[in-house]
Amino acid sequence: MQLHHQYQAFQDRGVVIAAIANQDAAELDRFRRNAGLEYPILVDENAELIARYGFTNEAKPNLPHPATLVLDEDGVVIHRRVDENYKERPEVVELLLAIERR
Repeated sequence: MQLHHQYQAFQDRGVVIAAIANQDAAELDRFRRNAGLEYPILVDENAELIARYGFTNEAKPNLPHPATLVLDEDGVVIHRRVDENYKERPEVVELLLAIERR
């Protein structure tokens, strides 16, 4: 999934994109700038959101499973995908379809 290449398609639909990670804020900011990402990476220092949404990797607790959530305007999850393999990510069309169905 290359969200940053389709960022405008999401913005055109009024969708806000943000990433969440439990790593050092400065490190994440460097990564975001180096990768050319336009959307923010939010810091979940204590992995509270990661646990709440079920992304905790039991085998590697400090490294959550890659996951994608689509929330509606009220914060209700309307699409959820968790992958064990970090190389497997949803296609942009999967997310856009979830947004259109809301």
